[in-house]
Formats: sequence, C-alpha cells, structure tokens
Amino acid sequence: MAPQELLADFLEEHELAAQLKRHPRTIVRWTGEPDGLPFMKLGYQRLYHVPSVRDWLMARVAVRTPGAVVSITLSIGWPSRENQGSPPGVGSLASFRECSAGRPERLGR
Repeated sequence: MAPQELLADFLEEHELAAQLKRHPRTIVRWTGEPDGLPFMKLGYQRLYHVPSVRDWLMARVAVRTPGAVVSITLSIGWPSRENQGSPPGVGSLASFRECSAGRPERLGR
C-alpha cells in the first residue's frame, strides 16, 4: 500500500485552509478550542481527517428563523429565578433568546 493511499482521507493544514477559504492560523485556532477541530499529528505535521472535519463543521450549523438566529442555553446548577421550582441540577430552557445580530449569544452570565 502506497503512503498516498494510506493518507487519502487526510488533508494538510494549508490544504484544509484553502478548501475552507480560511487562513491557516484560523485552522490552528479552531484546533485549540475546547471541542476543537480534530487532527492527527504525524511528526511535526498536522493532518485533518476529512470525514471528521465534516462532522465537526456540521455540529456547528445554526438554526435560522426568518430574520433571527435562535439560541437555546440549558441552565444547570443552582436555582435561578427561571428554575426555582426545579431541584438542583435540573436545567430549564429559561435562557431562550432571538438574536437579530445574526449569531447566537450566551445568556445568564
């Protein structure tokens, strides 16, 4: 099996950046996020598995409504005004908000 066949489903950092029309530093930044872009290190080279990159991107699809993005945050922990009737550790969908800015926001902090 030739090395090219073994790594057929992988892209180098600059190849992925070109396909996504992003700067390579953006790709590196995405890998450093808490649930960041998955990669494999082969020596000093970062390789990105194409199906894993697709799954990672699809997990970030925003739900759009006409004229707004809807963001729902689950509040878990100490009771707040919205979930005082709930036992500790049970969340509520209290921080629901439509954002007209075009991107989801976190509420309640």
